[in-house]
Amino acid sequence: MEAFHQRKQKFVLPSFTVNAYAGVNQQRSDIPHPVLHQQLRKVRELICVKKDLPIYIVAGSKTIDEMAQYLPHSLSELKKISGFGDVKIKQYGQQFLDVIVAYAEANSLMSLIHEKSIKKEPKEKTGPIKKKGDTYVETYKMYKERKSIAEIAEARNLTTGTIETHLSKFVSSGEIKIGELITREKLLIIESAVKEHEGGSITSIKQKVGNDISFGEIRLVMAGLGIN
Repeated sequence: MEAFHQRKQKFVLPSFTVNAYAGVNQQRSDIPHPVLHQQLRKVRELICVKKDLPIYIVAGSKTIDEMAQYLPHSLSELKKISGFGDVKIKQYGQQFLDVIVAYAEANSLMSLIHEKSIKKEPKEKTGPIKKKGDTYVETYKMYKERKSIAEIAEARNLTTGTIETHLSKFVSSGEIKIGELITREKLLIIESAVKEHEGGSITSIKQKVGNDISFGEIRLVMAGLGIN
């Protein structure tokens, strides 16, 4: 006991530093897209360091979690994420959105923000709940009204990649001919790259066809070829 008290009196707490902007690096198993989650945290950290702000001011843990879970594809959808209001949307929204959309397009993922809307207002059942397929039908109706992909995207406040993904469903079913959406030149380039594709992410196809061809156009051609 005497030796213990002597050691206790001599004990000095080691010094350490705290990074006010650092997030938790511990891997989590309860998030659907851990790679995207990490990318979003990196964006947050860069903003915090640049503007000298604590992480909770830019985007708290719940905000990062919801972005990775619901994959918003537009600024209006991002506004439905907890922690995002008009001011934050204007200051930081596009930086987060660019990362989300790039990840979603590379992995053929759709926005799931409609799931958050349903969960957020479960008691309001004054009308029929909008089904996931309804958004595809709305895009198809606008396309049949001779609106371009860019016009549909602007009117629906979605990315052109999302609209192309919607239309790929109808290309696959034969209701839209691929030649209506893709030029002959692009079609040949994409078809050649698709034939060499060995499965998995379509990122490898995108790397072969170059920047003039979008992920959405690749998905349209794959739909025309009957490849999911």
